[in-house]
Amino acid sequence: MKTHYCIYQTGNTHIETACLAGEGEELKSPYSGETFDALLEDLNAKREAGSPAFQIMPLEEAMPLIEEAQRAKYCGDWQEITEDDWYESLEVLPPEKWETVRGVNIFRMCEYLTGDITTHFARLRGKFFTRNCSTSETYEELAEQVAAKWFA
Repeated sequence: MKTHYCIYQTGNTHIETACLAGEGEELKSPYSGETFDALLEDLNAKREAGSPAFQIMPLEEAMPLIEEAQRAKYCGDWQEITEDDWYESLEVLPPEKWETVRGVNIFRMCEYLTGDITTHFARLRGKFFTRNCSTSETYEELAEQVAAKWFA
């Protein structure tokens, strides 16, 4: 059985390279043909002092680490915006999903920043808000966040 392997540095939002290899096969970059061992040595020699070492790991182990790094980098707290900003975002592209939950009108963009992270917009009691977050957060959770932060 073959497994996807990658070179990854903890905290990065991406991998350096990946390959598919069976047990006992030498890991090589499909792009350069270099072995993972040679690439790893080069990357670690050039990394910033104090930064985590690059390492070889199965891609399935790297993916949760990448998703965590993406959330840390791209997701934030709700920010108040103008009504004009709300409508401009609404009219640029059709929303991917739009619902009203407990009086909070929420939509999300159909263009994603990375992975499952996209910009969400909320409207409640004449105020308008935006936040980048994962689509795994439910609209119920998002509505609670807006109501708690701005109308507690």
